[in-house]
Amino acid sequence: MACRAELRRPKAVGILALEVYFPTQKVLMSDMEVADGCPGKYTIGLGQEAMAFASDREDAASLALTAAAGLMRKYGVAPGEVGHLQVATESGLDRSKSLKSHLMTLFTPGAAPGARHPHAAAPPSAPSTTAATPTTAATPTEQPATAAAGVTSPAAATARPAAGWGPPPAEGADVVHACYGGTAALLAAAAWVESSRWDGRLALVVCADVALYAPGSAARATGGCGAAAMLVGPDAPLVLDPLWYGTHAQHAYDFYKPLGSLPYPTVDGALTLSQYLGSVGHCALRLAARVEAAGELAPEAGLLRRRDVCAYVSHAPLNRLVRKGLARMALMDELRRREAAAEAAEAAARAGTAVEAVGAAGAGAMAAGAAAGAGPAREGGRATAAAPWDSRLLAPAGPEAAAGAAGEWVKEWVRQEQEQEQQQQCSTAGRGPEPALPHPAPPQLEVDLGAPSESLPRPCAEARAAAAGGGGCSTSAPGAAEWRLADKGLEGALVEATAGLWDQLGEDAAWLQRQLGNSYTASVWQGLASLVWRRGGAGLAGRRLLLFSFGSGTLAALLGFVARGSRSAGSTDCGNTGSAGATGNGSSSTASAGVAEGGSAGHHADVAASADTDTAEGGASDRCSSDPGPQDPRFTLDSIQRALDLESRLAARVVRSVADFNAVAAQVEASYRCPLPYTPVGDLAAVGPGVYYLAAVDALGRRTYECRM
Repeated sequence: MACRAELRRPKAVGILALEVYFPTQKVLMSDMEVADGCPGKYTIGLGQEAMAFASDREDAASLALTAAAGLMRKYGVAPGEVGHLQVATESGLDRSKSLKSHLMTLFTPGAAPGARHPHAAAPPSAPSTTAATPTTAATPTEQPATAAAGVTSPAAATARPAAGWGPPPAEGADVVHACYGGTAALLAAAAWVESSRWDGRLALVVCADVALYAPGSAARATGGCGAAAMLVGPDAPLVLDPLWYGTHAQHAYDFYKPLGSLPYPTVDGALTLSQYLGSVGHCALRLAARVEAAGELAPEAGLLRRRDVCAYVSHAPLNRLVRKGLARMALMDELRRREAAAEAAEAAARAGTAVEAVGAAGAGAMAAGAAAGAGPAREGGRATAAAPWDSRLLAPAGPEAAAGAAGEWVKEWVRQEQEQEQQQQCSTAGRGPEPALPHPAPPQLEVDLGAPSESLPRPCAEARAAAAGGGGCSTSAPGAAEWRLADKGLEGALVEATAGLWDQLGEDAAWLQRQLGNSYTASVWQGLASLVWRRGGAGLAGRRLLLFSFGSGTLAALLGFVARGSRSAGSTDCGNTGSAGATGNGSSSTASAGVAEGGSAGHHADVAASADTDTAEGGASDRCSSDPGPQDPRFTLDSIQRALDLESRLAARVVRSVADFNAVAAQVEASYRCPLPYTPVGDLAAVGPGVYYLAAVDALGRRTYECRM
């Protein structure tokens, strides 16, 4: 254990390693549509492809054990390297005994099968491509990221205890709040690493859930099953930016589980959708307010249009809702932009009026009276229109409001977005794949995670007041985030208008989620795994990604991460995704795919221009060596991508019929009511090698788990 004098403030704290687990069985949404007599409802209406499920052999504890053991095995993490363990679930097995207590068996000598250190064997290599990931155009005032990390030399990383068996990770416990628990666990783990209590070891976060709905329920097709595990520590490839966050919380009975004898929740579907989309708005506006107050976002700039924001990851109850969430965030960007433009116009009008007043006073009382009744404000001698931003912008939702002034600007904005998307598609039609363009090296963020807290950028007092609902700022008013939330016509138009933005930012993270269904606490982290697998280090290094986490009831957060490249990549090509060594896995956001599918490749010229501007200013070459990347070769974006190996794992799953799924679901329901002792009846053949499963429950309710070798 490091002594007090040896401990340094950790830097670049974030996610070091990531592992996901999903069972081998799945049911296709197309088959469920046939069985339920509703063609297109699940594949098009929900946007889902398949749903993972498991028998009574796999529960939340076994899922958590499998994910945690898999992470330690693949990344060569020794038990002694872990000093903090947080577990998130809403599928708990006991009102007193935590899931974490089951995971402690992994930290007992001889109990963790296959755990080895210091370096694990390299997982299967990911396919390679030369395609580049397009980005949006740069704005002059933004400050994109290379590592929100304030990364310094490798020596800055605090020495960790020697690998082996050390004190168990007693710090941390189970976290419960619907699907948000995993994010709460991650933030608690990061806070421990950044605190004075940190002992130099790493933190492990595990999320595991089984989402099952009653037969005949409208939500039956939105279930799922799976787990995710994350290692948290300093010098991370995915850095959690302490400035970039927005949070929201309120009381709501939209989804809850009052029946202790059944696995099924009570759901108010309409309220859940409203809570989800409203939370997106609240979190987006609060994050933007913080970043704007710190000088990293211009008032008139869009958060999603920054060139360094390359991806959007979200909790995914269903894919269609995630797309609506991104569209809602784009609307919040437009609200902010219009507010800033209106405030600027009002300021100019006031300045012009003051100048005229001085001249009028010198001309005499009659002239002054005439000026007072002259009508509209004048700017530079010209009549100006009334500011477009007023109370009508936040008119009540509904058809009546849509016909008024508050609805007209939305219609116009949606029309402009749609026309822009069509123009981009037309400009790329008939052309072959364009050559991959260099990844522009964004300027360094002035954030040092190792500095005392008082030196970190903080929102000013005015911004804090605005975020609390004061300050006269319309987008900071409580109702702004939920403006026209019930307007389904607007909702559909927004989704259509932001189709290109979705292809660019959201598609890669949603790829895995569409094939697994909703794994509750693990869902958003499965989305992050999907993104890393599809993009790799070459497609993410030096960029920001936004991650939205939501839990019914309600807690939500929009977090900012900064991706860092590996040492070899950072020292040679400065994140150039056009190099032959770039890796990716069929990303729809790659340049070639964007051109072929008529997607979001239309920003290439802007990206190239911004890259040229960086070079002309002398910034790009200086930044290439500013971040050498994580020191430990186990913990890089490329090592995460290799360890995930998602393509082959998904291909190994077995398709089951709807009848088989219903039978297994009934089996799981029955296990909640069976008398003790109880022996699970699920087929062990459906449990893969290296997977933990429930072997038995004794007469006292004690559960025994084994690992299938």
